[in-house]
Amino acid sequence: MDIQQTNANDLAEQFIGHSIKDELEINPQFALVVHGNASCTRSYITRHDVVNGSLGIAQHLSTSDLIESLNNVSIKPQSKHDPQLKGFLASNVLLKNSNTIMWHIPRQNRTIYMTDTAHKLRLPPLLFSYSTNGSKLSVYALPFNKRPELNTKLYRSPFYNIYEDCRVCLGSMKMPKELNADTIKQVEDEFFNSRFTHSNCKQVLRKKQNVKAFYAKKEKADDKILVSELQPLGITLNELINKLA
Repeated sequence: MDIQQTNANDLAEQFIGHSIKDELEINPQFALVVHGNASCTRSYITRHDVVNGSLGIAQHLSTSDLIESLNNVSIKPQSKHDPQLKGFLASNVLLKNSNTIMWHIPRQNRTIYMTDTAHKLRLPPLLFSYSTNGSKLSVYALPFNKRPELNTKLYRSPFYNIYEDCRVCLGSMKMPKELNADTIKQVEDEFFNSRFTHSNCKQVLRKKQNVKAFYAKKEKADDKILVSELQPLGITLNELINKLA
């Protein structure tokens, strides 16, 4: 029988490597199921260990058992750079569910590409709402350079290719089919790298004027686009969220 000799350092490295991997992997441990009658006047909770992705045999829990189960769960803050942290939400995300994500971006400088020219503009703060259900993208302008509140009033974003209801005419944009950690960057890149060719609404800005001339004037003076120059939509962020619900 051949017996292979293994260096102690190699064994230690293998052990450490497996240990680190085991610590990084996040897997379902157990599930708590609430049972109740139709009127919600009677209920109880069972605990099920998760075995190979399936719920195990129910264990009836008392109040003290439930508290103990939850106390044994170690919930620690994770680094936002941790690739295992799939559920991390960036600070600029306002809403996220299975097929919709809404986020805001601060005032920033961007090059806006037109049909035959491009303008470097100081854009207002913007609000994006994207749904994988039909690949629907809507863009709004915000009045303040900070995280919006539910009562924040929304404005029409100062761009071509935006319909009356603030949906974006996607044209040849390649939009993501699912929501993941790259969705926000992908949507923003597709939007800002597209060509803004025509107006899809009655009036882009608060004052009826030539949008190209407005861009050229702003670029030449290096002036930011002001809230007073944007068209108010007459709705708040809360009202928009309720429409999406």
